[in-house]
Amino acid sequence: MKFNDEDFLHPAIRGEVDDFFRQALGTLSSRSVGLDAWNPQLDVTEEDDRYVLEMDLPGVRREDVTMELQGRTLMITGNRKLVRRIVGARYSHCERVSGSFRRSVPLPRQVDEGGISPAMEEGILRVELPKKRASR
Repeated sequence: MKFNDEDFLHPAIRGEVDDFFRQALGTLSSRSVGLDAWNPQLDVTEEDDRYVLEMDLPGVRREDVTMELQGRTLMITGNRKLVRRIVGARYSHCERVSGSFRRSVPLPRQVDEGGISPAMEEGILRVELPKKRASR
């Protein structure tokens, strides 16, 4: 029987657990335990009428990013095809990663899901999450 952590942990909790192991074990070790190699950083700020999510996605093309609303969780997935490795080169240090990523962001109840507005410019994904009128 294959263990599926998606059935075991709520997406928000799973993200926290993944973050913990990434920080504790480092990028190379996290690959060996099956975690994604790249976890883009994001900030969420609150304004009077909305929340604003900004995620650093350098080298990611707009068409390689997908957003999906699953219940009250915003799922952001994508792929970066940036890193080019030279066969036979002897790297003394290598930190740039490529590949797929997936972030789940639990949304506050005040967010009006129908008004979510994403935009991507200069490697930064900006998602405006308007508040419902009663919450303003």
